[in-house]
Order: sequence, then C-alpha cells, then structure tokens
Amino acid sequence: MPENRPNILFLSDHLGHGGSRIHGATSYFISVLPRLRRAGFPLTVCFLRNRHPAAALLERQGVEPLFLNRARWDLSVTVSLIRLIRKRGIDLVHCAGMKGILTGRAAARVAGRRCVIHLHDMLPQPAPIRILQRWMASWTDRALVISDAVGEFAREHFAIPPGRIVTLYNGIDLRPYSAERTEAEKNSLKSSLGLPPQTPVIITVGRIDSVKRQSQAILAMKAVAAAVPQARLLIVGDGPKKEEWSRLAEETGSPVIFTGQREDIPELLAISDLMVITSSSEGLSLAAIEALAAGVPVVCPRIGGLPEVVEDNRSGILTDPGRPGEIEKALIRLLLDSSRRRAFSRAARERARAFDIRTHIDKLERIYFSVMAEP
Repeated sequence: MPENRPNILFLSDHLGHGGSRIHGATSYFISVLPRLRRAGFPLTVCFLRNRHPAAALLERQGVEPLFLNRARWDLSVTVSLIRLIRKRGIDLVHCAGMKGILTGRAAARVAGRRCVIHLHDMLPQPAPIRILQRWMASWTDRALVISDAVGEFAREHFAIPPGRIVTLYNGIDLRPYSAERTEAEKNSLKSSLGLPPQTPVIITVGRIDSVKRQSQAILAMKAVAAAVPQARLLIVGDGPKKEEWSRLAEETGSPVIFTGQREDIPELLAISDLMVITSSSEGLSLAAIEALAAGVPVVCPRIGGLPEVVEDNRSGILTDPGRPGEIEKALIRLLLDSSRRRAFSRAARERARAFDIRTHIDKLERIYFSVMAEP
C-alpha cells in the first residue's frame, strides 16, 4: 500500500439526531474515523449542522470535528466547504447524508478534488433532490454502499454507473460483543430491568420511529406471550414514536420494557435470547451485526440488506414482510427450541466475523488509494 496517504475531508449532514441519541451512522463515525486517523490519514471531519454530544466520544480519540451550524437548506455552505478544502489542502472528499453528498460533490467539483459518496440507507428523496443527485452522478469518483441492496438503489436513484459502485459492509469491533459474562453479571443486569433470572428476552435496538416500526414487534409480543408467558421484549433506544408505542404496549397488554437510550448494548445483548427487527427499510443494520457478534439469532424481514447479514435458518430467520404473523411464529419457534437456538447462536458468531472493523478499514483504505491512482 502506498506510503503517502491522501488528505481526507469526511463530511456529513450531522453526527446524530436531536438530543444525545446515537443512531447507526453515529456509531459508524465514532468507530471508523478515529481508526482512519490512527492509520495515518490526514483527516478533517466536518458536520453541516450543530454540535452533537457524541462529539466528545470522537474528541477523546483524537478527532476534533468541525460543526458548521448551518440550517438544513442553507446551500451557501458549499462556498464554505470550497474554502475549507483549499485551506486544508484536501485531496479527497468523502461525503455522506443527503445534503452532505449534494454540497460535498459540488465543492469537490469546483475545487478540482476527488469525491467519494457513501450511501447508508435507501430512503426515498424528494423529486427535486433526486434530480440533482442524478445530475451530479458524473462528479462521483466512487459510490460506497453498505450492501448490494443499497447498490441497486444507487444505480436507480443516483444514476451512478455500476463500475463506480463498491459494496463496503459496515464493520464493528467484535470484541465487546463476544466477551464472556458470568451468570451473576447477567442476572444482576436482568434484575435491574425488573426481570427474573430465567426470563426469555427478545431485544430490538434502534431509533424509535416509523421506519424501524417497533410497533410491529409490540403487536407480535401478544402472540409470543400466549405461547411463552415469561418472555419479555426490550425496546432499546429513543425517538419520536416512543410515547405512542408505549401506549400501544399498554393497550395490547404486550410484555414490553422501554429501556430508553443505553450505552451498554453488548451487556444487554448478553442477556438476550433473540433479536427482532421489524423495519420497513434497512440498508444493512448495525444492530443485526452486533446481535450476531454476541451470538444472538436475529428474526427480521427479508428486505434491503438484511439477507446479506442474516443467513436464513442458520444465524436467524428471514420472514416475508407481506405475510402477517410470520414474525411471531419465528420468535415462538426459536424460543421453544433451545437446541436450535444454540446452533443458530454458534452460526451467528461465525457469520459476524465478516463484519470485523479491521476488514472494513483495510478495504476503505484501498478504495481511497484506488481513487487517487486514477487519471
């Protein structure tokens, strides 16, 4: 690998959602950016919106992010980015987020620098934005996509030529999830959540919103509880739908615990028997990768990038999103079959190795050098 590393501007819309919530992209930034810095890349990290509390997690690892404090549709930020690129001698702009990609590509184009865009989801965009993104397709040296499914989205919605699209699976540090916990530690955590030691635990982790659709998991738990009365669902996270879906849990009598935002996800996974994902759209799902690393089988719909993470009937069960009732049936089947669940758990840990953060960083470095080597 070449010794001279390109000077990178890493740009995104924001570091996290409102308040102190950490979502999938936030976890990605916190995990990857300090490792790029330690790998020797000159790195400027910039977010278009206001400072987020998670910035402290970057700063502790030697990354000092810039926050431009711009309004959502303040397109004059492109001029500021051009100045920043020139002032810091940036060689390559790596941009993510809808506005980050728009303004980052424009600034890189004007400044005559290389540009890599990074697509983390498949959320539809307003028609004017989609037209702009497609018009800028030729300004893209490489489009990184977190799954093959997102790659299809990049071709269809961003008009990126297939030869410029590279699938780069998200990676995590597997060690915190694979660490062994004693029964006493696990029982203590269960007790703090009001759970007896033998409680079967199903977990779902993520922003509580209409895309993640935790309401479907709540409804499924009514049937699960009828078959496995001791089972409980942990909904980990926060978001705009929390209050509404708390009422839904009360109305249906579903055995659900809302834990709020938590920093101890590896420990919560260690006390969990299954993970359930009920999203309507998933580019890849860091939560699923974390569950696999902890040996927790995943029940999820066959949508987006999830089939690229979870091996059906090996490390989890993929359900048909068009067939109601499949989720609860899969959960009940696995809860009642401990030997199958243990086999799935072993396969889950094995599958998780494909998403090791070291593999991700190595491939990302090679992509940077490949882009810089092109005429």
